[in-house]
Amino acid sequence: MKKCKRFIAVGLIVLILTVGLATLFSTTACAEKNNNRTDSSPRTGTVYGITYTYLSRANCFFHMILGSTVVSPSANAPTGYIGEMVRIYQDTGSGTGQLKVATSVVYNTQTISAQSNFIQGGSYAGESNKWYYSCGAVRFYNGNGYTPYYSCSRTPNVGFTGSKKDTARMESKQEWLPAAEKDELIPAEGVHGYFGYVKEADLDGEQPRNPEEAVKYMEQLREDYEAGVVYEIPLYAADGETVLDVFVISYPIFLQGDTWYDLSGNPITVESINVPSD
Repeated sequence: MKKCKRFIAVGLIVLILTVGLATLFSTTACAEKNNNRTDSSPRTGTVYGITYTYLSRANCFFHMILGSTVVSPSANAPTGYIGEMVRIYQDTGSGTGQLKVATSVVYNTQTISAQSNFIQGGSYAGESNKWYYSCGAVRFYNGNGYTPYYSCSRTPNVGFTGSKKDTARMESKQEWLPAAEKDELIPAEGVHGYFGYVKEADLDGEQPRNPEEAVKYMEQLREDYEAGVVYEIPLYAADGETVLDVFVISYPIFLQGDTWYDLSGNPITVESINVPSD
């Protein structure tokens, strides 16, 4: 994963990504029946004596898609026991979503109480008459390292105005994208508008091996965020070798109570966007 420092206030970037177009679209409603939130079906796994329930979540507000990953432990989960990522996809109608947003893997930096939620999110400026969903992944400390990633179920689609017939137009736009020649390639869109593929290993990056390393990892993530570092990975052609563009790994935001916070602990408060915690 390549780190690039850009001369932009990162706090401002988070606000733009999270609430960006909210003030420009005052009457747009989510096209799904639940205007506030849709959850995937929950999954469970027991690791090191703790049963974790985990799911994906998607909200739409004006023209922003907010994806979240939610983990709830059956017993107190100590610092560094939970790792989770958020991924937001556009549903192209072809059976494989196109990745729009992927956050860094994050770990809990304090104990998560039994039956409470550890929630992180990411956002994407959605387009009218297109459909999006969230499908995150989680991993847990097993006493001797971390488990492989458990994939959450994907959420139902969310979008803005229009109807299901608009998916036909989305499919035609993506028809030219060839099938990937390697299984680990994920369809994605680069920062310069190229369509291609990212590698799972690049999305994951180098991860901690225990809770102590997880704490240091999160400290470094916060420092990079505050320094304006941008994490870039290659966007490949279908051969998995030719580089077409770059894909940026997003910084996460965290939900505590009914307020979202950035990595520096600053609240993201916009009255027009009230994301429920339940």
